[in-house]
Amino acid sequence: MVRFDDPTLEKFASGHHSASYERAALALGRLAGMLTLAPAPVLSQFAHRLVDLMVRHALRSEHHAFTPTRYAHWRAGLDTLALEAPIGARSPRMLAQAILMALADNPLAPIADAARAAQAALRAAPEGVSDDERAATEATIASGRSLAASTCARHASDLARLAVAAANDPHFAPRERLRTRLGLGAFARVVERTADPSPIWAIDLSLGRAFTDDLGALRFLPFPGALPLAALRRDLEPEERHDALASATETAAQALTKLLDETLVQHRMLVDHLPKLRSSSRAPELAALLLAVGPLSSRQIEHVLAASRLGVRDMLGKLAKAKLLSKERINGTYLHSIALDAPCPTAPQTQASPSPFSQEALDEFDAAMAAAEAVLARSGRTGPSHSDAE
Repeated sequence: MVRFDDPTLEKFASGHHSASYERAALALGRLAGMLTLAPAPVLSQFAHRLVDLMVRHALRSEHHAFTPTRYAHWRAGLDTLALEAPIGARSPRMLAQAILMALADNPLAPIADAARAAQAALRAAPEGVSDDERAATEATIASGRSLAASTCARHASDLARLAVAAANDPHFAPRERLRTRLGLGAFARVVERTADPSPIWAIDLSLGRAFTDDLGALRFLPFPGALPLAALRRDLEPEERHDALASATETAAQALTKLLDETLVQHRMLVDHLPKLRSSSRAPELAALLLAVGPLSSRQIEHVLAASRLGVRDMLGKLAKAKLLSKERINGTYLHSIALDAPCPTAPQTQASPSPFSQEALDEFDAAMAAAEAVLARSGRTGPSHSDAE
């Protein structure tokens, strides 16, 4: 495990500023500003999408391989998450439950509400998970929250302190490959097992807490992928670690900005269709939910909206009548989603390139051409013929 007394880590810890950190700081500032200006409905849908993104990021960090479609099937309890579970990985259902439980206590109301809705929508099949495994996952999440909250970063470069603290923490320190010598009669073999993944997703889950109050609501967001494992490795030079950390922070902030942009566009498209749904008070609510979280079964919708089966059927019927509903049948169950027409792309208006000649010169040229045409007209010609041009 990497220790803080490593001199390269001491050099890495503080005081490093670069253009890449400035870009990361600009990306964080832009995201904070957009969050401040976002309308409440947009912020709510953004929170749903961010919570779902954080769960999928953690699952992939634990080496669970899946497609978005298979994830929706697994969440609805209709299929397994992957064809083959990775050896030694945490249970996907237990991991998702632990993350959603942590986000449900988030001080930002839209994040907390979205996490509770995701808890209600999680219908994945139960798995045999020991109490020790569950406690270990909860301890990892608590450790990540504690590390992030103790950082007090005023600038993106201050996150280097968080990376040093994570490198010293037994939960997050980079793992080493395990080598075992096997004696097989006259032959001996050394078997090397791939190192277990470092659960730095638990720091990403609470990374917003690392920032000071200057960034507003950004302090309460999870930041999937913002802390790279390279920033914790001792085999890299401090400059390389800083570059990896700055690049990952900028990329994570830009990804959330893009997510917020997409949410705003989709919300506007949905609002254009809402007049068709005014006869039902909860159909717009269901449309916004499906647009934010993706395909859900009727049973999931009942749990999330606390609605009756007949009420859900009525809402789905109104969405279908408005031609907003799309559904897929999997293992005898329908998954419902919102299908909005993509906005027509606006053709870019071509701007005329500026002329290198002054207006006076152009006027003189037009006058000369008019005079030449007059001379040609008097001589019985209107202009050069094809044979003349040739």
